[in-house]
Amino acid sequence: MAEDGAAITPTALPEEICKETIAEWNDAASDYVRAKMFDRKQFVTDADLETGGRIQKLVTTDLHINGAERQRRFWEDHGGRATVRKTVRQKRQTAQNAMKLAFRGEFVYCCVTAVLGRIIVFHYSSTNNILCIVPLLTAPVIEWITRTTKENAPDPPKPEVFLEGGGLRGNVPRYTEFADKMVCAVNGKSRYNPRSGRTLFHDLVPPSQEAFALLLYKNGYENWVWMHTHACMTSDGSNITVEDEGDDEECPAYKYTRRRGDLTSRNGGWSSDGMTLYNELYKKVKEDRQNDNGAFGKIYREHRAHLLGKKRKRRCTNGQDPLTVSDDLDELWAAAAVTTGNMASV
Repeated sequence: MAEDGAAITPTALPEEICKETIAEWNDAASDYVRAKMFDRKQFVTDADLETGGRIQKLVTTDLHINGAERQRRFWEDHGGRATVRKTVRQKRQTAQNAMKLAFRGEFVYCCVTAVLGRIIVFHYSSTNNILCIVPLLTAPVIEWITRTTKENAPDPPKPEVFLEGGGLRGNVPRYTEFADKMVCAVNGKSRYNPRSGRTLFHDLVPPSQEAFALLLYKNGYENWVWMHTHACMTSDGSNITVEDEGDDEECPAYKYTRRRGDLTSRNGGWSSDGMTLYNELYKKVKEDRQNDNGAFGKIYREHRAHLLGKKRKRRCTNGQDPLTVSDDLDELWAAAAVTTGNMASV
């Protein structure tokens, strides 16, 4: 009761949120971004992450956080906004790395030559930066192997060719290969492979993710081609490895993520030109899908179903019955029967 006799209305204290709950919410927010949001939103700005915005509402709704005040406190005071921003950046980097590995995986060469009167097989895998050779090989032979294998193998299509003529899907075989290797890497093989044989491409891959795959390809193409060309054993036995990339003055930089010029943390390390190109690619993808009217999706689904159909479970190929492997489970079974007294015989 106040001095003047008026009643005092009690003020409810804010409900405390325990540390365990906050940690669980942040983990769940990261999972939501990785599993659902990133496929449809690859870049976030400060405006996107404002309290009351769509992303905050989507995340807090998925986490079942009740009450506007609890949602606000999680977002502003307990790391919700920062978790989403960080996870989006990590996913972008993971996608770029996955595409780089898929790009390098295309460069696998073998050659056979006669040395010292016998046949020796040389295998170079750019994914692991390994050139398997015997120690007796001389420098001229190594250089000959490098020259002949590199010169006879064409580079993957340049990013510009996908925008020529009839659009992205104008050359179906070429874009099918791009989807198999690069879009799959960005989407994630563990999700892409099981679904691609029964789902149309435009339902499997959102337009923003397809545009993002094209952007990553453009961003890293020159660097990856240069690294492949130079990631081979030289005559003195030295090796250029993944860790060295970008250190060489002649090595082309990533086109839109170089730490210089107009790059700021606002774009998560991407230049304004990169953001502009992404918007153009997104518009191009939407138009291309509309003009294609689902034709590519049907062809691609059949292609993936046929491709995945070749990967069957292992089976006995010699026509014999499966081999029974000896064990001593009878002892455990008998002991369990004695203990319970009601074990059924098998």
